[in-house]
Amino acid sequence: MIETMSLTGGLDIYSFGERYQSDKSPQGRKVRFRNKGGWESDTEYAHKYLINEGDILTVEEIYVGRSSSEAEFKEHPNITFNTVMFEDVSEMPLGFISAKMDTTNYRKGKVENQIQFQDTTIEADDFGRVLINGKQVRDVDDAQEMFNEE
Repeated sequence: MIETMSLTGGLDIYSFGERYQSDKSPQGRKVRFRNKGGWESDTEYAHKYLINEGDILTVEEIYVGRSSSEAEFKEHPNITFNTVMFEDVSEMPLGFISAKMDTTNYRKGKVENQIQFQDTTIEADDFGRVLINGKQVRDVDDAQEMFNEE
């Protein structure tokens, strides 16, 4: 199942400028245009700005609403698009494991518990926690920082 882009860190438009679920701005995150989701007019609008399926864009800001949210991209300043048409892109190899590793399958022995990539080891311990080079990962942002330190 493909998930739409995370709204974490976006501006909650009903909370007077507070950020949604995190104080960290989403600026600089990468997302991919899925060419589906939202209304037909949403995808037509995206195509108007020459956004094609698979294009990767850089988030400038996310505006989180109650029933819909929009994102503004560095490549298209001052124009917003429906967030459901985009998915998060990891800059890590192997699509990373996104710290959403299915620990149930891991515990059942259906998932390899270790991946080696160049000088980096990504693994799950006996409790289903994700580790990079032996350091526990709390979330995707933490994993990205740890991976980039290597």
